[in-house]
Amino acid sequence: MVKFPYMDNYNYHKGMNVIIQELKVLLKTKSIGTDSDQALLLDFQVALGTIYLMTANLPQAKTYFKRAFKISGLMNRK
Repeated sequence: MVKFPYMDNYNYHKGMNVIIQELKVLLKTKSIGTDSDQALLLDFQVALGTIYLMTANLPQAKTYFKRAFKISGLMNRK
């Protein structure tokens, strides 16, 4: 399932990254967001990492998978 269908159709990876970065900033505030929001961020990062992997942009894929694993580790500690 594509998380960013419109952006993916036009290979607008920069826009996908902006959404992920904005969500990360919002979720740094403890009073905003739930575990579901953290899971959504994780899902978005894995989706973008997969897109980069499929387009053979391995450095970018590695970056997004690392970020997703970091969030996953934080979620497992709760």
